[in-house]
Amino acid sequence: MSEEIQRPDVWEEIAGRGRVSNVDLSGAAMPRANAAGIRADHLTLQNADVREANFSGAVLRMCALDNSRAGKACFDDARLEDSTAVAADFSGATFRHAHLTETSFSRAVLHGTNFEGAEGDGIDFRGADLNQASLKDVRFDEADFRGADLRGADLSHGRFHSADFRGSLLEGANFDQADASGAMFDHGEGPPPAAPGEGRVDSAAIGMLNEFLALLPAAVSGAQPAETMNRVQELIEKMAGSAGYSDEQRQTVHDYLSDLAKPGGFDLERLQKIIAALNSDSDEPPEDLKSWLEPLMRSVQKDRKI
Repeated sequence: MSEEIQRPDVWEEIAGRGRVSNVDLSGAAMPRANAAGIRADHLTLQNADVREANFSGAVLRMCALDNSRAGKACFDDARLEDSTAVAADFSGATFRHAHLTETSFSRAVLHGTNFEGAEGDGIDFRGADLNQASLKDVRFDEADFRGADLRGADLSHGRFHSADFRGSLLEGANFDQADASGAMFDHGEGPPPAAPGEGRVDSAAIGMLNEFLALLPAAVSGAQPAETMNRVQELIEKMAGSAGYSDEQRQTVHDYLSDLAKPGGFDLERLQKIIAALNSDSDEPPEDLKSWLEPLMRSVQKDRKI
């Protein structure tokens, strides 16, 4: 690797192209480099110094940051997919609202790292140091936390469906209102089980759904006054925004419900396809959406006049 690639200004010139592919910057010294919004695939930053670098909004696919030094770096709103950061040091870094699917942070130092609002499936945190880290409001389904240090970490309001916490250190970890359905813990560890009937859809949400179902036949008929349709639209907005979805997921829910409420637009077969899609491994909205659509499905099957 040439000496000039060590200079942050040269890196910024490369990053300014907007897309980087198959570039090897192993061992590069680029503290405080600006890579905001970059699109990169097969970028190698192994053993690189990217402390306090700005990767906000970046898209990194099949990239390698193993053993890199990235303390206080910013990955807010970034996407890391099928990438590795094994044994990297992200102390004090931020991954707020980042998307981290199938990315490995195995044995990484994530002390005090902020993941608030981040999401991703199958993330590997085995043996990672997450002491004092913030995982508040995350959606880390099927994450692997085996052997991780989560002492003092904040996991409140997060979702960890089918995650594996066996062998992890959980002293002082905050699981307040976290959803760890199907997660695995060592005996006697982990949050208390949810009370019967407790879930992400509360009584107010159920009330909105019931009112929507009651108004749906009138909306579909197209013969109702403007105030009825205004109320239907208001309910759609509230339901679409009530389950903690991302902006993209809220828009998907909104579109589904709006289509169902169009005069003459109801289609039982289409609703069945939506339910099937939610049970697939596609990029459709998460399982929470079933809480809205399955009651509607049952209602339709009982009353085919809708």
